[in-house]
Amino acid sequence: MQAAWDTEKSQVIFGVHIREKISKGYEEIVVPDLSKMDTVPCIDALAALSKSSGYNIWVILDHLDVVFKRRYAEEARALRALLQVLYAFTSNHVRLKIFLRDDILEAISSDTEEPLAAMSHITARSAPNLKWTSDSLCVMIMKRLASNPWLKEKYGLDPKRVNDVDYARGNFQQLFAFKYVRQQAFDWIFSLLADGRGVVTPRDLIDLLKKALHIQSLWLQKHPDREEFMTIASIQEAHRDLSKNRKETVLQTEFSHLMHWIRKLERNKERYGKEELAQVFGADADKAISTLQAIGVHPVRP
Repeated sequence: MQAAWDTEKSQVIFGVHIREKISKGYEEIVVPDLSKMDTVPCIDALAALSKSSGYNIWVILDHLDVVFKRRYAEEARALRALLQVLYAFTSNHVRLKIFLRDDILEAISSDTEEPLAAMSHITARSAPNLKWTSDSLCVMIMKRLASNPWLKEKYGLDPKRVNDVDYARGNFQQLFAFKYVRQQAFDWIFSLLADGRGVVTPRDLIDLLKKALHIQSLWLQKHPDREEFMTIASIQEAHRDLSKNRKETVLQTEFSHLMHWIRKLERNKERYGKEELAQVFGADADKAISTLQAIGVHPVRP
């Protein structure tokens, strides 16, 4: 492995073809065999270096949900060990920062066969969960829409006021005025996207609306006499496309070992009552429903 100091980003980077990526300031560093390295003296050495240099060192680990196969024993054991490593970082100068999804942490901590020891000590050092509420998502979308000059003029949007939740929701309703929908427009879209844990991510919401706007623009080209900014049909078609894409890119790749349950839901219809799922899954109904909800699949619809 090679390492080099990136002069533009002021950080050490690792890779195979570093010399091709950095035009100047290249210094090769010999990286020892990490498997033979005693980590405690290394942390102590980094702490001494940090203290003498006046810089704090953060080791940041992210995207841990794609390192291992989801909902496998290997994932639980590896992440459980990683969380216990936090105890080795007692120095104020060298700290370990782990970004971990709350549903994964919940699955690890609720494992009855191999419980996570000293969970309270781990959570005591954690920051609050990053949460997107329905109101914050609506404000985010309206900020984007209000930055569009045509929409701003057409609908009288004031970018300076979109941080106000009531203003954002009122103007979203003005843009997405759906007939035959009893809920407010944003709440209806939110309910479409909510997964088995009731969570809606910014990425899913943005992807849905971008796809719906594209579908609606094609529809308006065929109906030049119409002026609707958005229709129910465009949102529903975009939602079907989004669901298909998520199944192919997320469920089939990350949860291939659970597809036998997911495929049972696809055979008949889109919505199921709780009593129907007992017939779909048979004796495995309780386990199947709880597992699918934990990974975001919504097998039960009101």
